[in-house]
Amino acid sequence: MKTETRISAIAYDVELKDHRNGEHLEDRIVLEKSWLDVLTKMGLSDHDLIRQAYEKRGYFVLKIQTRQKVMLPIDLEQLYADQAEEKAPCASSTKSDAQRA
Repeated sequence: MKTETRISAIAYDVELKDHRNGEHLEDRIVLEKSWLDVLTKMGLSDHDLIRQAYEKRGYFVLKIQTRQKVMLPIDLEQLYADQAEEKAPCASSTKSDAQRA
């Protein structure tokens, strides 16, 4: 059974200035396209959202570069396995009551 899906996303290259130390930085933010469509219906732009997200973290956005549309493949079975592995206790590190005695 095929358990792969694709998510339409848009990547933005962002030039920033750190308010704390004045350092200039470059970053990339990737946003899901369907989420951006909802924001547009609410009267918000993608640039507004990006600016708000960085300003909350103490950065001033100097420039938002041209958008790059991407399709991200997601293997749901692998993603589930990775999550289950992270949450499962490590068998080698747990000792039974008999081993502790």
